[in-house]
Amino acid sequence: MLSSYTQVRSQLLELCDQRRFSTARLYLAGAGYDPAKNPTLWEFLARDCKQNGSEKLAHQIRQEIWAAGVRLGELAIVEVDYLTARDELEEAEFILTSAFGFDSTIPEVKRRLGQIYLRKSVLEMKGERIRFDKQAVIDLAADFALETPSDVKMIVDLLRNSEEFAKAKEVNDRGQEMFPNDLFLRTRNARILEMLNDLKGAAQVWEDLCLEGERFLGTALLRLEILYTRLERAEDVARIRSQLVLAKITPLERLRFALQAGQIGMAYALAEHIGLDGTAAKDLSRSDQQQFCDALLDHGEIGLVVWLRRRRLTLSTRARNLLDNLGFAVGGARDMPDDVAEAREIRSPNFLLPIERTLKMSDKPAGWPGIGKEPERILLVNSTLGIGGAERQFVEMVRALIEQGISKERIDVAIFSLAADRGHAHFLPALEALGVDIFDLSDESRPSAPIPDDINVFLQALPARLRADCTALWKLVNQLNPHVLHGWQDRSAAASGVIGTIQSVERVVMSFRNMSPITRRIGTLAENQALFQAFAEKENFVFTANSNRAAKDYDDWLGSEESKVLTIYNALDTGGLPDLVVPTGGAAMPIPAPGQRLRIGGVFRMAINKRPLLWLRTLAHLRGIYNVEFTPVLFGSGPLMSEVEAEAERLGLHDLDIRQEVIDLKEIYESFDVLLLMSSVEGLPNVLLEAQAMGKPVVTCDVGGSAEAVKSGGKGAGLVMPMDVAPDVAAAQINDWLQSLTDAPPMLLRRFVEEKFSREKLGRDTYLSYLGLPLGVDHVS
Repeated sequence: MLSSYTQVRSQLLELCDQRRFSTARLYLAGAGYDPAKNPTLWEFLARDCKQNGSEKLAHQIRQEIWAAGVRLGELAIVEVDYLTARDELEEAEFILTSAFGFDSTIPEVKRRLGQIYLRKSVLEMKGERIRFDKQAVIDLAADFALETPSDVKMIVDLLRNSEEFAKAKEVNDRGQEMFPNDLFLRTRNARILEMLNDLKGAAQVWEDLCLEGERFLGTALLRLEILYTRLERAEDVARIRSQLVLAKITPLERLRFALQAGQIGMAYALAEHIGLDGTAAKDLSRSDQQQFCDALLDHGEIGLVVWLRRRRLTLSTRARNLLDNLGFAVGGARDMPDDVAEAREIRSPNFLLPIERTLKMSDKPAGWPGIGKEPERILLVNSTLGIGGAERQFVEMVRALIEQGISKERIDVAIFSLAADRGHAHFLPALEALGVDIFDLSDESRPSAPIPDDINVFLQALPARLRADCTALWKLVNQLNPHVLHGWQDRSAAASGVIGTIQSVERVVMSFRNMSPITRRIGTLAENQALFQAFAEKENFVFTANSNRAAKDYDDWLGSEESKVLTIYNALDTGGLPDLVVPTGGAAMPIPAPGQRLRIGGVFRMAINKRPLLWLRTLAHLRGIYNVEFTPVLFGSGPLMSEVEAEAERLGLHDLDIRQEVIDLKEIYESFDVLLLMSSVEGLPNVLLEAQAMGKPVVTCDVGGSAEAVKSGGKGAGLVMPMDVAPDVAAAQINDWLQSLTDAPPMLLRRFVEEKFSREKLGRDTYLSYLGLPLGVDHVS
């Protein structure tokens, strides 16, 4: 020992006063005062370093104390804060639990653990590789003592990011009672209501926040533009967009508006303005510059981010590392854009194509993967199991494959979200009853191998939604190694195509929607056109649609010289439907039945694309001009409900019977004699199949695959009108058609559905697509 404790302590204080912290550290070690035996001196040195701005040295000293086996609580808290701020989250969690245990009740410990979990959840949502345990979040939230608004926000955001929206709302409601003047909690309330599909409630909260000044004005207007678009309130959308144009919002908020509204020209103009106008760039804070570039990156605008980096804008660590790894750096493998025009040509995923070249994959052997090879394992992928026709058909397809003779052990199902609070699990019980393994792709607690670096860089370069989907799907595909990967609907198809290519899955099947993204004007999916065109060139890829019209539309979108898209019709199981009346002795069955008043029904959502006002005006003409006596019955609800009620009153349809939230098919279809559907956009409408299977003749417009879903000849034949038919013309055609319904035996209508839209055909043709064989051939699995 070189000196007494008092002398050493005095010398340490003197060195710290002189801010000679490195010398003080060497002095303690040289004097023989190691951290294990004299932790208080080292703790004092670490604390003084931190207080005087020497964060890195303070961290190194704390590490030495920790390595010596000293577990000081206050020191652990400080070190955890340091590590959390730098996203070294696994180490931060390890130190916290090592120092205080896994079940600590100390508020500051639980608060730090919550902060670690919250940061993990944010990084996981960005597609970064990180271990995030949702159950641990739920356990932490269950007994967390809320003391401050920050506590409420942390727990609410943790639960939101874990898709526990009902629990998040309970906590946020308590928080608003405790802190009624906190505007941040009101924004959380609006976002939770949106996730719970209370769009009107969410819109009202944001409208109220617009009146609170400029603090949340930009965010509120952006959310309102999205909400009113989803609610199909065109006047409100126009009003909010006008306010956005005139509002004093930041360039970052204006960029976000442009990207979410599909105004890509405005986004390009903003990026060019920020890049060329030094004053505009300086007016953006360092954080806003990073977020500005991240927003472009998440939208696939890689080239613009490269160009802005060359214009000296500050990039986030994620963006900077990604560009370097992609070769967009001085001396890198890729050419860098010199101007905005060149930058706009470098978009993701296009610049990554072909995938095999980017990832330097080996060529497949001649004839790979072959035709007619029985798949040992099949993985089916869909976005959700929410209530909807496409989701119902997804479950029907799984059932059809099993009935085709494929054992349930060979079938796995992956769903991107099964959040019950968001209505994403409606058909989950039906799917579980089939006995197949079901994987929730949003569950990050499932063990998985680390993603190889080259693949991870590729995935990180994708637009945000596709990046998240592909990252989650890669982990499962890598684990299961399926022989067939089947993506259901465009979103799942895109991810399945990317991961199927990367993992060399033998057969990738893509079941498209009712119409191409261009026809449906879905910008985020339309931007993947080059990606799907690249898939169309692969021999092991199979494309399907549920109608000939949809197949033709996708073929046109793909730009193929020859047809690539096969038609596999939906299936409707009539086994559970009630028996129909069979005429005896060849007796005619007119509509309506003798002595009965005609009932005309509609089954649809009150939304713009269903054209409910045209439906009402057609019936008004039918009654007013042609004196047809009938009772109108309408099943459904939706954003245009008030407009429907007002229009029915204006037209004098006072006897309109509107019934909401009825799901029993027997109750619905026994309530009317004929079905009238006048949508402007449809796929292969299940409602047309259901009505005919229940013995009801149908009238529809020639949109999507509607005409293919209607019995076209013979007794009970339906009526298909032009897509743009006017109400008076429609009424005239319906009047003539009604005169022809002198004999419409229900069993003939059901037989039409059973023969054309059977589960057996769905299962057989789907399995043939897995084998790469033409549809309709005989094959025994």
